[in-house]
Amino acid sequence: MIIPMQITYRNMKQSEAIDAQIRAEAAKLDEFFDQITSCRVVVEIPHQHRGRGNSFQIRIAIEVPGSEIVVNHQPTLHRHAVAIGETKNFKWQELDGPHKDFYVALHDAFRTVRRQLQDYVARLRDETKLHVETPEGQIVRIFPEPGFGFIETIDGREIYFHRNSLRNGDFDSLKVGMRVRFAEEPGEQGPHAAYVRMLTESAHSEVTETPAEP
Repeated sequence: MIIPMQITYRNMKQSEAIDAQIRAEAAKLDEFFDQITSCRVVVEIPHQHRGRGNSFQIRIAIEVPGSEIVVNHQPTLHRHAVAIGETKNFKWQELDGPHKDFYVALHDAFRTVRRQLQDYVARLRDETKLHVETPEGQIVRIFPEPGFGFIETIDGREIYFHRNSLRNGDFDSLKVGMRVRFAEEPGEQGPHAAYVRMLTESAHSEVTETPAEP
């Protein structure tokens, strides 16, 4: 997808070259994580530096589901002069010109955003993994007729389940104390298990479906 962009210039003229570079850097973020909903970039020359050359600030804010990543980048000329190998005879340049130090600073700012975005994606994956992994419990009560039971969770709660919720094995073979995995859902009369999978008592690996008697 194309990230909705907003580029703002403060105390300086708009630059098509800078616009293009910002959009190119933002596109790299979109390739890395395609759920970015907006990207706002502010390029500014502070009032106290107007007319003195290219002492500038870059602010990048991207919105992602449930969060916002904000980076304020204020490079030093010496740092970027070293980065581009111009440690001697470095001169102030106008921002409208094709100056290397600004593009190095812009790349550094987006690199910081990318690093924070990677941290966000890692946290997102961990949270998703936690939601995907179903909890374990043990059967504490069974009622063969009409066919339901209760699972005790690790925190001591009881979860209702129906025989139709069992995804493997045979409901009639269930016994109190058996370990199961289940997916909990809220219900009108309290939480219930949307599905239940039997586990072996030894290794807690899922058992295969019990074949029907011939």
